[in-house]
Amino acid sequence: MVNSADVLVVIDSGAYYLFKDLCAVPNINKYIISTPSNRVLSLGYKLHTNKQIGKYLWLPYRDLWFDYQEIEHLLPPNGYLLINSMAMSLPTLGFWKRLKYNNPTVKFVLILVDSMHGQSKHMMEVKKRIKNFSWDMILSYDQNDCSEYGYRYIGFSYYSCYDNIIPSDTISDLYYISSLKGRGTVLRDLNKACNENKINNVFKLYSLWQHADYGKMLRTPLPYTEVLADVLSTNCILEVLPAGQRAQTLRYIEALCYNKKLLSNNPELENIPYYDKRYMRYFSCVEEIDWKWVKERETVNYENKPDTSSATLLKYLS
Repeated sequence: MVNSADVLVVIDSGAYYLFKDLCAVPNINKYIISTPSNRVLSLGYKLHTNKQIGKYLWLPYRDLWFDYQEIEHLLPPNGYLLINSMAMSLPTLGFWKRLKYNNPTVKFVLILVDSMHGQSKHMMEVKKRIKNFSWDMILSYDQNDCSEYGYRYIGFSYYSCYDNIIPSDTISDLYYISSLKGRGTVLRDLNKACNENKINNVFKLYSLWQHADYGKMLRTPLPYTEVLADVLSTNCILEVLPAGQRAQTLRYIEALCYNKKLLSNNPELENIPYYDKRYMRYFSCVEEIDWKWVKERETVNYENKPDTSSATLLKYLS
């Protein structure tokens, strides 16, 4: 394993909950990209980094929000820059090309915790940058992407378990939280079936503009500790993959880490490592769901669990 002092981790603050363990490794260098606390500056930052605007126009002076000198100062000579995909997509591509040109002995490593076939908005920009930047290594959680593109598979080493979370007062039989991302029809059908089968479901849906009558709309993401409080208070976690994606989402890892049932529409569910047929069920349509199983309370105990700590990412650099 490489020496942690020879690694600079660059992540966006929104992904800190995933890489908390990695950032806590002794002697590791880290730079976290975050939204300014000042309201006026925050507005300017959000306009510059808005993904919807970025689809059509990149506003000038975007890189002023990112401290190039500080990042370069933190770079270990002959070491590694380890950056997650969202953080990489925030400054311009020229920002990273300049950094690599000025530091030719540093290895640039990209961490993908979103599927190349998923529908995360920032991945459109990431795909362009994978083609137009000379990466020394690309790490991915998606086995299918690794097979297709030749990335290095990192298993489940992209999470950080949380202890001492107090369960929320929102007790449910079935819990779902995510952005809509083309999942609307499935979620509407699921909500209707839950009502018909007297399932106490909690669906929390994130969208800046859209509205849905089959869940609670969120205009800003919940703090992850609040998500986990809801997870601890549910009987079963719902995972709904967007069209084209076959890799597990974070809901799969949460089921394993916090001993919860998982109901998923992932057709590859049985092929994912640590799958347990006792506590995990696949459905291709609402009519296939065993609602009695969803609602039934039982002691969930996954006998085999992965080491999900993001601190273990360091072993993939050597």
